[in-house]
Amino acid sequence: MPLLPSLTLGSLALALPAAGQCPGMTGGPTLETPGSATCMHELIAGGSRTTFTLTADTVLAWNDGMQVGGGHELVFDLVDGNGVLNAVSGGARIDGIVRSNGPVAIFADRIDVGGSVEAGEVVLAAGSIDDPAALFSASNYTIEAAAGSRLTVDGTVRATAGDAILAGRLVNLRGGAGVDASGSVRIGGGNEVAVAPGGEQRLAAGGSRGVVLHLGESRGATLELVGVDEVTNAGRLVADGPEPKVFLEVGSGGVINNEGSGVIIGTPVIDGAFDNDGVVLEPSEGDTAAVVNSAVLKLPAVRRPGGEKETRSRVVTTQGAATASSDAGRDRQRANAVQAARNKDSLLRRGSFFGMRGQSGGKKKGR
Repeated sequence: MPLLPSLTLGSLALALPAAGQCPGMTGGPTLETPGSATCMHELIAGGSRTTFTLTADTVLAWNDGMQVGGGHELVFDLVDGNGVLNAVSGGARIDGIVRSNGPVAIFADRIDVGGSVEAGEVVLAAGSIDDPAALFSASNYTIEAAAGSRLTVDGTVRATAGDAILAGRLVNLRGGAGVDASGSVRIGGGNEVAVAPGGEQRLAAGGSRGVVLHLGESRGATLELVGVDEVTNAGRLVADGPEPKVFLEVGSGGVINNEGSGVIIGTPVIDGAFDNDGVVLEPSEGDTAAVVNSAVLKLPAVRRPGGEKETRSRVVTTQGAATASSDAGRDRQRANAVQAARNKDSLLRRGSFFGMRGQSGGKKKGR
């Protein structure tokens, strides 16, 4: 059942009882951190809105699954604390809107995003967390994904004041899906995905299996796509920060595919076998792909971290006018303008999941 309001029209603000559920809410979560939140239900045009006002670090246990139906909104208003962790038993399906002025994390065996998730920082993980308290502090944590777990995005994910982290055994961003972060976009495919604070380390994917399929568009200051077996890009990867790097990594025996429809805008840093049939636009001055005409593009060589060439420079034929790195900056400005207009009446941003800026739990990896 979608998230629905209580039985009468209007709104009702109530404190959640200790270790209890939101009064009047069918299929709602149990508050695992007593005294940290109140809730309110209200009817809106075409659906309902459920608002949790958070006054401390909050953990919500969704013991009957989590469903936000089309036309419905789930809002986390962060007044104090470092964010909210949603621990879901079973599956989480979001066809409506989840939004917050602070960090939001959702952990479930299966996550399907057909609507939108927008928060200061976002963690969507098809799995469980080994240490929930670590999410609110400057501590490492590991996302543990069981066989059959998956994260599928058909809609949009936006981190308006930090990073977007997506993880699971299978992470699938389908065509039309979009992930955008004011910080970095980090996607990890593995039975275990290790995350650490501080900004000096990247995601580390481990275990026996792990696949990242990227058919949509991801945009952030830097991007990381890490998979145990496979990372495939058939969409658009755009890094537009001061050091616009796109990290692509697989485990031993794995493969990185940039398919014919795949476009990478940024400096690629590759760790693993790389099969490139797509377009790579290197934004650094003097090594930028040159537009010959509306259908022909000169591509620079792609290099590994040690400097050796992974692919030769070449000329490719495109279906339409090529877009170089300067266009990426203009695209980013337009996206920011749209986002600012959308957020005019949004809640004030505050709070952070311990400053999640680039993560890894294994070996240290510099940026």
